[in-house]
Amino acid sequence: MFVTLLSFKSILLVLIRYILGGKIVRRLAFLQQLKYSVATVRFSGNP
Repeated sequence: MFVTLLSFKSILLVLIRYILGGKIVRRLAFLQQLKYSVATVRFSGNP
């Protein structure tokens, strides 16, 4: 029982880490896209 509980806890930790990692990656990609769009707007605004 203790072993199954331990493995369940480790699986849960991996899942949480995976979900958090996905969110962080998505946020980074969004920030990168935002920076790119701001740069393009600035570039087109100043010839």
